[in-house]
Amino acid sequence: MKRREFTPKTKAAALERSQGRCEAVGVMYGLRDEERCEALLEDTGVEYDHVLECWLGGGNGIDNCAAVCPACHQRKSSRYKGAKAKIDRLTGVTGKHKPGRRQHKWPSQKIQSRPFRKS
Repeated sequence: MKRREFTPKTKAAALERSQGRCEAVGVMYGLRDEERCEALLEDTGVEYDHVLECWLGGGNGIDNCAAVCPACHQRKSSRYKGAKAKIDRLTGVTGKHKPGRRQHKWPSQKIQSRPFRKS
């Protein structure tokens, strides 16, 4: 699934909701269960995270947008990187074509083999 970015309006609403503090909560951000980061976004910078990733069916609305610090965003992204690569391999998603590399296409029909010949 193609990555979708948040609109400026959605980002502004998420930042206002966060009250200037990182909204990362729980194990998926490398914290303890139900623990919130609470880093000051003014000091660390702000990144906008899809709470449920697009490739897992997450939307692009305010309910799926979290204003998080770069450290929490990096921890979460690195946790999902291997899983996403495996899903892409299994589903045949190849991403951008790299020059000199053949892209595999699965046949749309079952391949029929020829019958054996008697010698």
